[in-house]
Amino acid sequence: MILSASRRTDIPAFYAQWFLNRLRAGEVYVRNPMNHRQVTRLLFSPESIDCIVFWTKDPENMLPLLPQIDAMGYRYYFQYTLTPYGRELESGLRGQEERIDTFVKLSRMLGRERVVWRYDPVVFNSSWGFIQHVDAFTQLCQRLAPYTDTCVISFVDLYYKNEPAVKAGLLRPIEEAEMHETCQAFAQIAAHHHLALRTCSEALDFTADGALPGSCIDRDRLEKVCGYALNLKPDSGQRDHCRCYRSTDVGTYNTCPHGCAYCYAAFRPKLVAANRAAYDPDAPLLCGTLTGSETLTVREARSDRKPPEQQLSLF
Repeated sequence: MILSASRRTDIPAFYAQWFLNRLRAGEVYVRNPMNHRQVTRLLFSPESIDCIVFWTKDPENMLPLLPQIDAMGYRYYFQYTLTPYGRELESGLRGQEERIDTFVKLSRMLGRERVVWRYDPVVFNSSWGFIQHVDAFTQLCQRLAPYTDTCVISFVDLYYKNEPAVKAGLLRPIEEAEMHETCQAFAQIAAHHHLALRTCSEALDFTADGALPGSCIDRDRLEKVCGYALNLKPDSGQRDHCRCYRSTDVGTYNTCPHGCAYCYAAFRPKLVAANRAAYDPDAPLLCGTLTGSETLTVREARSDRKPPEQQLSLF
């Protein structure tokens, strides 16, 4: 099994101790985001979890805990989002220089192949256009290229959850021509710094611009981190055009206080505050407790490792 921690919230930034405690306990409770009365009790071990994929904008709080995760035998890598926007779009983040320093520290701890840089999402508004993005992307490539091998980009999606930001002028639709122009420039800059450029869940094909469609939960990277071949299936539960392989997410929506205007996962500030107030690092459920009205299903994690006779051809 591949564990995702998490597309729904920033576990490394805010819930690192809770996650470490869940690894020690060998179990976690996860609510179904579509039906909160359905709860899964997931049982796992280092042998049944092939890899953990961490998603974060600031894993500084998790760095001291990584040696303990290593000692338990878990394998993992990071999807690390680092964008150039200020507090107007990302009100709860630390300063960019601090987060770059953390990126460097993390890469030095793990190796550049286990820290994927995300310039995601690409936002256009009155302050951010093609010229501003090219300048910012160039500067970040110069800083981060020694510490990663891949940059993942995507263009902001507009939907009802970030409609207030659209009305406030913080987000606007991006024309196809703007996307192609931006992607082509990014690909040239990334190549100059020996970085692979990949797109995430994009309907348009940017291959001719220099960016191949990517998968964030990626078979090749997973197998390199694990050290063995995996029998993986596409993740049909993700949004259209996602190329990721199947994983199990242990996060909870509306628990991240980063305050990003474009976010799809934390769109009700009052609920975020209430959930944060209910956080207990020793609880099996993130930001909440069971009421007794839930339907509880027990699930045992199982490794996706291919049998020994299929391992020789990989390495």
